[in-house]
Amino acid sequence: MISNIFNDKKNICLSLVLFLIILIFSLWSNPSLTPKISPDSFGYISMAKDFKRDISEIRPFVFPLFIRICMEFKQTNWESIFSIIQIIFHAFLTSYLFWVFQKFQIKRGVAFFLTLCIGLNPNLIYYTTYVLADYLFAVITTISWIYTIKYNDQFYTKDKKIKNLVIIGVFSGLAIVTKPIALLLIFPIIFSILCIHGVNIRIMKQMVLLMILNFSFHFLWDGYKTKYNPQLKFELLDSIEVGINLTALRAGLVDVGVGTPLYNYIEEKNMLNTAREFKIKTSYTMDNHPKFWEFKQALSWEIKNDKAFALQILNREPWKIFIASISNWHSFFTKRCFYPGIDSFPGMPDSIRNIYVVGYAILYRPFLLILLIISFCILWRKKLYNLFYSTGSLLFYSSLTVTMLSAHGGEFVRYRVWVEYILWFF
Repeated sequence: MISNIFNDKKNICLSLVLFLIILIFSLWSNPSLTPKISPDSFGYISMAKDFKRDISEIRPFVFPLFIRICMEFKQTNWESIFSIIQIIFHAFLTSYLFWVFQKFQIKRGVAFFLTLCIGLNPNLIYYTTYVLADYLFAVITTISWIYTIKYNDQFYTKDKKIKNLVIIGVFSGLAIVTKPIALLLIFPIIFSILCIHGVNIRIMKQMVLLMILNFSFHFLWDGYKTKYNPQLKFELLDSIEVGINLTALRAGLVDVGVGTPLYNYIEEKNMLNTAREFKIKTSYTMDNHPKFWEFKQALSWEIKNDKAFALQILNREPWKIFIASISNWHSFFTKRCFYPGIDSFPGMPDSIRNIYVVGYAILYRPFLLILLIISFCILWRKKLYNLFYSTGSLLFYSSLTVTMLSAHGGEFVRYRVWVEYILWFF
């Protein structure tokens, strides 16, 4: 059946149609091909010019290397090359999902429609033309997920399993050196494999090989930094202290950090009473306290990174900060999305634009979480354990780590791009 799917001429034609529709629509979303820039973008661009710069302490090399390749193509206008390549990635990867849908006995017409919904997803299109690592990270993770499914498929021979295993190891390893949040991504992948194949000597040997391939990229990058920039010493709090501090402030834990630079700054600015008013309230969307955004903006970047405040919170109130962090876990699936800007889709009638924007807004909220739960139930009842475990474990890991490490739920829209293909396929 699998070979029939991939040899079907009608499938080939439809996948080409999907590729062209998604490619043209994505180009239409940003005709100038000028990518969006954020403060994080400058760090990536700087590192692309010199991998030995201090920013390499917290930024891995894959995304800067991708920027560097674009610069080599066209030094003066590399941004357009960057946008074109990422849009092609989007069109190609989405078109391939059309084949994956049919692998699970989804009818061709339904698979075409579902693939088109993923390809026209405004959040994915928005980030294809953004100089941030999140979209490339999504591509690499999705490839790992696809080959995990292939590896778990009982129809494949031993040789193909090893090939798929190597691809999983390479791409999960590349994910680590794209964004550090993927450091433990291999474990949900291994969990899904063990759930399908069970525990035996042959599988465990292959899992050892998988882990060696996976972590080799991390150790090679660490070795490079040690050789060419030995004074840099990465500490875990270098990348998570902002999330801890802002989560503690949202939860009203400001007094736990008494005596630290962040606390003293808040006290000097006469903001203590405001900070004490903050409290996390459970809701479907988990929106922040109305005053929190203005409060956060009043804090400088340096003071938000106060490690002393973060350590004091972790030492004195570890359970409270843990509960505060996971309290908005479900909102990872209820936050809406970004849309291409005002200059996007020139010539598109306002009525069509409104249908596009409102349609996806409703799909994200309230339906995304509801549909996700329904999908889990259907897969379990139909005994589609391969898709159930491989997808469920990755979504569990990604949603939990993003929730734990993010400063507030408003960041979920960006960080959820990481698993947006997998989420909408599921």
